[in-house]
Amino acid sequence: MQSAGIVMVGKYLIMRKLFISGLWAAHPQIMSADDLSSFVQDVFGNMKEIFNLHQQLLYALFERQSEQHPVLQTVADIILDSVSLPPYLKSFF
Repeated sequence: MQSAGIVMVGKYLIMRKLFISGLWAAHPQIMSADDLSSFVQDVFGNMKEIFNLHQQLLYALFERQSEQHPVLQTVADIILDSVSLPPYLKSFF
């Protein structure tokens, strides 16, 4: 599971450097600065939040793995805790 976390960090850094920085550094410009700013926000605006959520989830899964090694009984509670459910659904879980 550790390699999955390392891969995710690598992909995040590649996305940031290759795509976001690349879009800003392109010559000739791909679009106006205002349009590019809006585009980057629309497409990549929540990338850091996704990365942070992944890191938290990965940490919780590592912790569970160390507690229940070699056979994990469940990870459902970890997954449910990481998902934002509407209030009316929380009573079912």
